[in-house]
Amino acid sequence: MKVFRKNASLMISSTTILRLSTVLSSVTSLSACILLSSFLSVPVVFSQLKTEGRVHNSAPAPPHSGPAADIDSVTAAIYNYKFDKAFRVADRMIASKPDEPYGYFYKSMIYWEIFRSRGATEGGAEPPDSVSARFQHLIEKSIELSEAKIDADGNDIEGLFYYGGALGYRARYEGMKGNWFSAASDGANSRKYLERVVAMDSTRFDAYLGIGAFDYYASHVPWFLKPISFLFGLNGREDDAMRELKMAVKSGTYARAEAAEFLAVTVYMSKGMWPDALEVLAGLHTEYPLNPGFARNLCIVLYKMNDYPAAVRFADSTLGTYSAGGPDYMFNTGYMRILRAMSNLKLKTNYRSAVTDCGEVISAGQPEFLIPWAYYIRGAIFAEWNLKEEAASDFETVLRMKDFDASRSRAEQALDSLKRR
Repeated sequence: MKVFRKNASLMISSTTILRLSTVLSSVTSLSACILLSSFLSVPVVFSQLKTEGRVHNSAPAPPHSGPAADIDSVTAAIYNYKFDKAFRVADRMIASKPDEPYGYFYKSMIYWEIFRSRGATEGGAEPPDSVSARFQHLIEKSIELSEAKIDADGNDIEGLFYYGGALGYRARYEGMKGNWFSAASDGANSRKYLERVVAMDSTRFDAYLGIGAFDYYASHVPWFLKPISFLFGLNGREDDAMRELKMAVKSGTYARAEAAEFLAVTVYMSKGMWPDALEVLAGLHTEYPLNPGFARNLCIVLYKMNDYPAAVRFADSTLGTYSAGGPDYMFNTGYMRILRAMSNLKLKTNYRSAVTDCGEVISAGQPEFLIPWAYYIRGAIFAEWNLKEEAASDFETVLRMKDFDASRSRAEQALDSLKRR
């Protein structure tokens, strides 16, 4: 699992850029908001983006009562955003074994992936009602059938595994809505059942995703949730969480991508560990090239590493590969357009391309919270072209909009500078 880098040393300077708020792979789903703002300068090395093999090592599939090939197929389709195929496979699983929990569980994961990116990036916004209702129905059905298996045999490992997993996803959903008490209760129970799974079968590495995510968030509980964490005994150690998550990435079967994304975004990106995030996200993008969320995060990392040429090249090579009209197409592609425009502004080149990117985002209205930056970038380019009226108009538009990550102060400074010319 390597990323080859040429000997080109760069420095990450203090910058203020874009917000990426994520709710990923946690059992308690305490919203992990990454405010990508100012970071201390640290040396990094990056020039050429390549990966050696797959980011996930192959591992024997743990025993499943369901068709392993179908489970593998549906998870691959989900992460490659081939949702029509994922629905067909999940529906086939349910039709063949309607009393087993796994078909409902994996079908609920399709809806989760559809709304997860947008729901998380809007700071915990609840997903659309229709998608939310379908997810809830399927996850409750999976819990119901898992409970039935456990009632019949308390040591039924499939029942324990899917019960713990479904409780974890329900906890994530409740946390997304801000229902911390429900999220904490489900999260604690989820971990308990998943621990039973690995105690019974140490090769059931997929369970370590839920355990590791729970431990990570339990070790980072914000002060206002301390009473709830104490009530449910939510204690966790970050070093344990990292070990457990890495086990899921290295040896898991169906949870490898989810665990890898958790490490890359929730851990490495939030800590500014850009080379580590790059390594994992490059592998995810190689394995799932049609997933715009993986591509968006990879583009953010390239920008944060100050490798603006690589950020531009990556956006150039990937933006045309995503299906227009797909889930959050405009959100993810709009995000990458802003990153490309910002990179071109930093490089003082391809201004026309940057103006086009900003115009596309403004016209589409997505991502909404980045529209002030689209106006700011375009205004800065107009100022470079000495189009003072156009530049002033864009800067003044930013001042009338909701502030995001100091966009107003940047616009005010630019407007003052423009007036002094």
